[in-house]
Amino acid sequence: MASFRKHFLPVIIFCVAACSDPSVSEVDYMALEGQPVHLETRPAEEFFTPSDMYCVGDDIFIISQNRQGNILYRYGAGLDFKGSYLHYGRSGSEFFFVDRSPCRQNDSTLFLYTDNVEKTELSIGPDTVTIASRRKIVPDLSNNVIELSPTRTFYRTLQEERPFCIYETSSGEKRYFGKFPDSPISFQTDEDRDNVSLSVSVYCDSLGILMSFYESMPVIEVYDMNTCEKISETLLTGVRPQDATIDEFYEGDSVIYFMRPVVSGGKVYVQMVNATGNESLSGSVLLEVGWDGTVLNRYDLDRDCPIYTVSEDGVFYGLSIEDGNYLLCKKELPI
Repeated sequence: MASFRKHFLPVIIFCVAACSDPSVSEVDYMALEGQPVHLETRPAEEFFTPSDMYCVGDDIFIISQNRQGNILYRYGAGLDFKGSYLHYGRSGSEFFFVDRSPCRQNDSTLFLYTDNVEKTELSIGPDTVTIASRRKIVPDLSNNVIELSPTRTFYRTLQEERPFCIYETSSGEKRYFGKFPDSPISFQTDEDRDNVSLSVSVYCDSLGILMSFYESMPVIEVYDMNTCEKISETLLTGVRPQDATIDEFYEGDSVIYFMRPVVSGGKVYVQMVNATGNESLSGSVLLEVGWDGTVLNRYDLDRDCPIYTVSEDGVFYGLSIEDGNYLLCKKELPI
């Protein structure tokens, strides 16, 4: 008797925006009054090749990509070194970035996205860090992964017709949505389009809102994740124009706008670079953005901190480089 195999193919759905058009607003970047922030610093000699950092309770954790050392380096709120934890294996288990859209305040758990397909839960004790669980939440290697719920995962697509996707982990269904914004950088291939349209998103589970920040365009998009509909768009004006060619883009000579958004204490923070990737910066600008895309505050930091986080109680922590050495930086943000 012939045997039959059932092939479960993922269902692909394209979410179409509702009839109502998203609201569009402009914000004059140069008119935003910046509050000066002078950072406290401490030399950091314990790690190499940091890739990300995040706060858990009163402690700060730095992820290191140096496979010869530990994965996590822990510091207290006073920037005192408290220990390092976990080791890389012979293959795989690459801890790329932390969950920058936490669902709730949590003083004992850190979530890392591992190998771009898994979500790893780490239990944080007073002197220990242990892996509590690890599970696959996307089918393939993906970027900007956000677990919206235990059964739904968001990620940024690669070489698809739409920029974003929701993956239903139980059924394998994929829901593509969104539209690539018009890029001032001319491109020819889908791969180039994906690169010049690179965005990083964060999510608020209580509101069901996803906010996307574009690296090469001064654009903020807000989506209702119940309908996959874009509900607002904010364009920053008064910034440096993006007049790079595609070759200059790949050489690091294009303007970078938004980088590394993070959610903390229910607030969204994002760096506004407004410079090319090849420029050396003496300081950095941090914006606080409301969930409707409104820019609420601007903070002018006196050091360039390309890796940073913000605690639940509004303390900025960052990593800066001076004379080839890492500095840990800290300052409570003014209200």
